[in-house]
Amino acid sequence: MSMQVHPTQPAAVQRVSVTGPSSAIEDALDGVGAQHSRSRTSTIFNWDHQASLFLIDSKRQEWEEFESTSAHRGVMVTVVEKWQKVQERLAHNDVFAYVSQIRSKWQRLASDFKKVANWNKQLGNEPYSSLFVKDSQDNKLPKNFPGDIFDAMDVWMHRRHLVNAGGVSKSGHSVVDGDIHTPTDSINRTPEQNDQDSPNNNEEEAPVEQPPAVPPSGRSLPPDATGVSNSGKRKKSVAKQDAVVDAIADFNTQLVDVERSRQACESKCEENNRKCQAIVDEREVSFQTWQMLMEEKKLEAAEKRNNNICSTLELCPPDSSILIGVLCAIQTVLEYYEEEEEMLSEEPAKRLKTGGIYLPATLALSRCFLAIIAQFLLLPSTIASDDWFGIGESTVQEIMREGVEAIIAKLGPEYLKWPSTSKMIKVSNGFQLRKGFA
Repeated sequence: MSMQVHPTQPAAVQRVSVTGPSSAIEDALDGVGAQHSRSRTSTIFNWDHQASLFLIDSKRQEWEEFESTSAHRGVMVTVVEKWQKVQERLAHNDVFAYVSQIRSKWQRLASDFKKVANWNKQLGNEPYSSLFVKDSQDNKLPKNFPGDIFDAMDVWMHRRHLVNAGGVSKSGHSVVDGDIHTPTDSINRTPEQNDQDSPNNNEEEAPVEQPPAVPPSGRSLPPDATGVSNSGKRKKSVAKQDAVVDAIADFNTQLVDVERSRQACESKCEENNRKCQAIVDEREVSFQTWQMLMEEKKLEAAEKRNNNICSTLELCPPDSSILIGVLCAIQTVLEYYEEEEEMLSEEPAKRLKTGGIYLPATLALSRCFLAIIAQFLLLPSTIASDDWFGIGESTVQEIMREGVEAIIAKLGPEYLKWPSTSKMIKVSNGFQLRKGFA
């Protein structure tokens, strides 16, 4: 039979109304009974057949562990710790329930088992397994109490009876294992066999109660530990103590749920931070890529301007005033570079600011060419022949080409500081005076 439980957060789903541990404690202090004190924090859990068997087995394991270790060593174990161990064992079998739900189910199982066992023990009664539902109701018996659940409860109750009677050694193993009847024979046994197996069954303690913890040798429990005041009266009723135990257990379970929720929130926040950081890194890479692309475009534009200058110089007629002006501009730039060689080596990445815009040196060079050429074109005396230079026509073109290549080699892809207009005019005038142009 499949179990209808939730693997991750069943407790939050199965609770009908939760008022917190404080409500249960308030009920306990008001003096309400154990069954009624849990009414305001009532829970519904789908205890199917297999889950009930798991509960009986978990309770048996908890009891055997306590009997074999804690009780014989003088270790005090609280009721809350015992039920929490049962809760942990149920969780290993994928049965998730609150401690209050487990205690409530166990009380119902113990009550039904006691009714069925007393019925089978009485002479003249038909076995419970052969009764109809109406007969069970008329005799105030449970409507349906499966045989395997009865057998599991009966075997464990019989073993508890032997332990209470002193039939178990300190190691926790029964010395009269042969007297324990098998589960298949328990539900159909005769009343005489019941009387033989359980001679003190009528005086047996309630199944829901735990065996008292054995205090250390030579010591006695204080009155507060037994729930009895110094005057001999009980300080609290059993109902109040049960309600407080349920409240503490539920509160501990809620703390575990809150811690799990907090860890889940932290994991989600870390995941969101990683995603945000990845987006920021991606945008930063995109921005750097865009910057590199723009620099490449600028270099391509500068190279294109240099090629245009070279093409213009090659197309100039050798006897024109434009050629003379360009040659003068080349000589002016080369002389300036020779004078400012130290400045160029120290500040190779300076830019020229013209009209509020930073321009490459190649653009400034082209503007210098235009300025000097315009100056020579406006002066009639600048029209002269190649003889002024003392060289032939082909030699002038070669010098012009070499000069342009020298300027481009000095500029390269870097940005250079260009001379001021006044200093450039001074150098140009000096060159014209030396060459006889002025």
